[in-house]
Amino acid sequence: MLVVMLLECGVGMIPRCIPLTENWKNGVTYMNCFSAGIFLSMSLVHIMPEANEIWEDHVKKMKIERAFPLPFVLYLVGYLLILFTDKVVASRY
Repeated sequence: MLVVMLLECGVGMIPRCIPLTENWKNGVTYMNCFSAGIFLSMSLVHIMPEANEIWEDHVKKMKIERAFPLPFVLYLVGYLLILFTDKVVASRY
């Protein structure tokens, strides 16, 4: 898996190494949006239902009547933290 990830990172750096692509900002932006969409959809389709199921099992085990929707709040906080960090880092470079 490590080799595959290194290959993917290497292929992703190709546009940065070719001088002709310096003016091709839209293509890199579209690729960024596509990869962000994949991560977002995987987290919503796979991780969130599993986290909610684990949370509901915990709530039933602890016999809590009205539980706070903690997985959803943590998902939102994590998303906003990543967005804020990205905006701060992107504004400096």
